[in-house]
Amino acid sequence: MNATTAMKSAVSNTPWGPALGLRWLSDDVCYAATSTHGGFFVSAAKNENVPAYLRIQSGWYEHDSEWARIGVVFTDLFKPEDVKFAQQILMQWEPDLYEKFTCRLIQPGESLMKDRSEFERVHANDFIGVAAFGDWFANVPKDMVLVAAAKGGRDKHGAIKGEERYYLVPSAEYTVRSLYGFVITASHHQTDPNIYPGLCRN
Repeated sequence: MNATTAMKSAVSNTPWGPALGLRWLSDDVCYAATSTHGGFFVSAAKNENVPAYLRIQSGWYEHDSEWARIGVVFTDLFKPEDVKFAQQILMQWEPDLYEKFTCRLIQPGESLMKDRSEFERVHANDFIGVAAFGDWFANVPKDMVLVAAAKGGRDKHGAIKGEERYYLVPSAEYTVRSLYGFVITASHHQTDPNIYPGLCRN
């Protein structure tokens, strides 16, 4: 079996099911579409040119975000605007890899994931909102929000990290919360451990 035949055989069955359509970027890089998803396949030899910290050993790079890893490496195979988009994806969602590849330090406000990691580091011991209920909810006073908060908030899988508490917060104050969650100020926000126990786990 020659290299071309082997490549065609490799892309016929993707991690997401049988390939329904193929688009060849070169003899050793191909985009495969399926009924549910899709991604780029890079031959074993070509994949060795991807830095180890970016490389996916299988050679398959799904088309939502992983493709950015090859988009920033094989710039000759993509349009300039696609290369720029790949850089943005890597910076937003895999900031550590972006910084290592570009040798450029991402600044605050440039990467959602890096900003989120910093927020979680700073507020690791604070209570962060994990659910909220307005004054339409039973026993919540007018213009207030019942905030179910947990120590450290939620992890990347959405699971609550620590102890839960419940706070009544002025709605005007709650509306200007951080993108990554509302941080409780113990000296300012009142709590009652008997309010709606277990509510935020429902």
